[in-house]
Amino acid sequence: MTRIFPLPASALSWALYAILMITMSESTVQAFNYDESKVPDFTLPEALISESGQTITTPDQWNEIRRPELIQLFENHVYGRQPGSVPDAVYQQILFVPDALDGKATLREIRITFPSVSETFAMYLLLWTPNHGNSPFPGFVGLNFAGNHSTHLDTRIRLSSAWMRESNDGTVENHRATEASRGKAASRWPVELIISRGYALGTIYCGDIDPDFHDGFHNGVHGMFPEFMHADGSGKRPENAWGTIAGWSWGLSRALDYFAADPSMNHKKNCGDWPLETGKDRSLGRCHGPEIRSCCLQQFGMRWSRTQPARLW
Repeated sequence: MTRIFPLPASALSWALYAILMITMSESTVQAFNYDESKVPDFTLPEALISESGQTITTPDQWNEIRRPELIQLFENHVYGRQPGSVPDAVYQQILFVPDALDGKATLREIRITFPSVSETFAMYLLLWTPNHGNSPFPGFVGLNFAGNHSTHLDTRIRLSSAWMRESNDGTVENHRATEASRGKAASRWPVELIISRGYALGTIYCGDIDPDFHDGFHNGVHGMFPEFMHADGSGKRPENAWGTIAGWSWGLSRALDYFAADPSMNHKKNCGDWPLETGKDRSLGRCHGPEIRSCCLQQFGMRWSRTQPARLW
């Protein structure tokens, strides 16, 4: 039998249940509830039955009918809607180390900009590729929380100048990274192991795409699409406008665009990763497009990893 869905139907139903719980009105959800007897009645939506009542039984029906319906649910009730068009990207290689990891890998950093819509926006893709094995290489890609320099101790990696969340361990001062932050998250990024197994690894600091503080969605990627933010001319964000997580997902997709343009990368074999970091953007990216062929999600929020009605609200 051919499996036509990336998740079993029961898992899809639980994902839909999560949407149901998230989108309950303010009048229904007053506070967290830990009493099983107070959990309101609910019915899990059928993952494989369309909104018109049609049973989904084939890959074409999934891709053409049910999948767009589920994506629209996420867009309208969870993450918001992303812009439909992608501006042309300009790639500038700012770091090239052909003998990284004692000659086992090539290390590059690519500055990605979109000059047709912004003169200031830039995000930086740190990319490790094996020096041995069969090219083009399949790859892992994911966002990091503390700058590309935090993922490895190699001092040739550019120290990020972007906004950082404050830390009391000396790695961030005045919302900017210090030299002490180099390699602080290296235990989460087993670069040597990945390279030794014949895979590439790419990462982008999530704050390059959208700094994780509220400024009315003017900085970061949202600032490149002001007409999308206020599409009705009212000056107010539409209810289904994209937020930070959708912005991070958009940026992750742009990394995959670069993979498609890089002859050393097998852009048809990508895995969205990484543990304890930003799993929701990977899952959202996987929903929006086929570029991410699989996801490694070890933890991405209690609401998702432990869907338990009594503990949600």
